[in-house]
Amino acid sequence: MSLVIKLPRTSKPVQQARVLSGSLLGNVLDHAWLCNSTVSIDTVGNIQLPNYEPFSLQSTSLGIALASDGSSSVQAFATAAIATYPYIQIGYGIFNNSTSNWSFSSLASTSGGYSVQLRIIAGNTVGAYVRYNYGSTPQEIGITLASSTNTPICIILQAFSDTDHRIYVNGQMATSTSSAGVLSSAAGLNLVHNLTANFNGKLYFSGYGQGRALTDSQAVELSKNPEKIWGCYTPIDVPIFVSLATLITSITLVSATSISSSTTTSAIINTGVFPALDDSLSGWTGVPDNTNVYSNVNEVSRSDTEYMQSPAITGSQGAAIYLLNNSLAAGVWEIDMASKYTVASAQIKYTLLNSSNVSVGDTGWISLTNSFADYSPTITTTGISTKIKVEVQ
Repeated sequence: MSLVIKLPRTSKPVQQARVLSGSLLGNVLDHAWLCNSTVSIDTVGNIQLPNYEPFSLQSTSLGIALASDGSSSVQAFATAAIATYPYIQIGYGIFNNSTSNWSFSSLASTSGGYSVQLRIIAGNTVGAYVRYNYGSTPQEIGITLASSTNTPICIILQAFSDTDHRIYVNGQMATSTSSAGVLSSAAGLNLVHNLTANFNGKLYFSGYGQGRALTDSQAVELSKNPEKIWGCYTPIDVPIFVSLATLITSITLVSATSISSSTTTSAIINTGVFPALDDSLSGWTGVPDNTNVYSNVNEVSRSDTEYMQSPAITGSQGAAIYLLNNSLAAGVWEIDMASKYTVASAQIKYTLLNSSNVSVGDTGWISLTNSFADYSPTITTTGISTKIKVEVQ
């Protein structure tokens, strides 16, 4: 058995992953591309885009990017056309220079002349270029940054009507009430995954959807912290403690005559995160090593001759707290354990603590039986944890 955390993603997936239904982006996007392969699969609508062999994959501190120097082009790829308000379009990447109107993502009609682009407007001004009808005056909605090049930029466009367009760039917002034509009479706007001769830089993410929208505050926050895009993808299953248990594989009341007995606790922790130092023992002891009690509960293989033992369960007994070898991000933890009591009823509880010994989540009290049984409680944590506390009653 193992301890598994459904860890929210804080970095870009290396392999293909799915946008979670019900997540922030899962609620508004019809199509999304991770741009981590030259054969990119739509992570919402399952559409495969053309082969991007002219472009390279680059590994960066922000993750894998699909890169272009502006000199190559690929076949445009048409998906379902934008035909209704509201719609949303997102592009996240880095521009290499500002010598041209490079764009992260474009929606364009197959007949030409109609397009919506997330791009450099001029110099350090970036935003959206919108024109629904050929011959109508394009609208450029821009936000001026300290620099438009060699720095991560997230551009989000949301349109609610022909005269209500809003852009969000790196935490800033701008609006336009000018008309860019009439969407309903446009020839149809289809996604061009725009690593064409119109792009020079690195692209991390591109997507769009229609019929739904983010709130302004959600869009501002996402453009300011685009790493939250990755949190909308399927979480990572991370095995932490491997084998029969997490911290406790057995709890046994060692006295046969009194409820004020103590508990013995044996643990198996094979890989990943585990107790690495005693923090506060409050009367807990270790067998056979009573100097480093934690060392009795992080064995490679189970040994019931190695355990930690609580003080007598009198109602005033203390808890054991251990420092973990790595901090744990907020998430949902599943703990697999086997425990029992021998004479009188006993309960156990696990609590994850932050560095200030403040709880960020616990299992609640778990009642045990008088024979070994498996338990799989979960802990939903609200912040980073660096310690784990074990209590009995």
